[in-house]
This record gives sequence, structure tokens and C-alpha cells, in this order.
Amino acid sequence: MTEQAPVQQASRAVMVDVGPGYGALVISAQPEMLGQELEISPADAPELRQHVYVLMRSLPRGTAYAAVFPRLRAGEYLLWAASVAPVGTVLVQEGTVTAAAWSPTPSPLSPAACTGSPANSLSNPVSRGV
Repeated sequence: MTEQAPVQQASRAVMVDVGPGYGALVISAQPEMLGQELEISPADAPELRQHVYVLMRSLPRGTAYAAVFPRLRAGEYLLWAASVAPVGTVLVQEGTVTAAAWSPTPSPLSPAACTGSPANSLSNPVSRGV
């Protein structure tokens, strides 16, 4: 079965499923990343990847671009772009929604090690309890 291309119009609400043992991850992105696939895998099992697309999100304050992983087992994850090499790490905590920003250039303050594409890194991960 072939996958459908991501929707290029604003997405509707996203339901996250967090609680004991599970969290969620929201990665904000630049508008030019619309439709780009991002993958994530447990840090200790890089072959177990799941993917989502960067979509346009309508918010009360305007438009945002983000990829949402609505339910992840709590732990450390590798983030992949273009399926070549991991471009960063992020810690997902149970019972929280972790927010991170995909930066167009690596930052020395970024907690995510940019080990793949030098043009991308994660920055400002913040976990919020739900």
C-alpha cells in the first residue's frame, strides 16, 4: 500500500495521549519545512522508527508549523531527517508534552547533538505536564 502525501492545508486539533510511562513531543519548524517527514526512534533502538510530517497548524495567535508525535514511551529519542543519520536527541518524560524547536542552524547551546546534517538541530526542549 502506498502512503498518501501530507496535507498542505492547516491541520485540525491533535490529540496527545500522555500518562504513566508515556509522553508526547511537539517539534516546531520553519515554514519551508511544510510537508517534510521527520522520524524518531528510541536512542537504544534506532531501527524502530516512526514518522510524522511537518504540518501547518492554525492557532489562536496565528499559524505555526510543527510535527507532533502524540504518544511516545518515556525515554531518550533520536530524531532523523532524510533517514540518513540522527540529527539530534530529545528526552520525552512521562505524563508531559515536550516542546522542541527545529533550528535551521546548529546552536552551541542546543542540548541536541547535531550528528547528522549540519543544517539542522533541536533546541529549547521544554517538558510540560498535562
